[in-house]
Amino acid sequence: MRLRLLISMLSLSLVTACASIESSHEILEALDTEADGYKGLYGSQSLEFTIRKSYVSDTKLCRVVVISADSLIGGPRTQIESFCKAKGGKWR
Repeated sequence: MRLRLLISMLSLSLVTACASIESSHEILEALDTEADGYKGLYGSQSLEFTIRKSYVSDTKLCRVVVISADSLIGGPRTQIESFCKAKGGKWR
């Protein structure tokens, strides 16, 4: 019973962390101001992110971000996100 509760709580926290990535002020600000290779922290759990690579075209700028978190069960978790925006637009 306790194991089920722990797994449920952990799953919920991982889903919540993933859902808040897009709206993370720290990541969005770094995308606008920092160079490739930049490492930073975001969120109340101080999750780590790294800006890996930038791609530029005539119409948009895209940046690849690696987000890392340690889970209580199963060890470290890594998620890769691409953020893109048109000139003068918002990151998506």
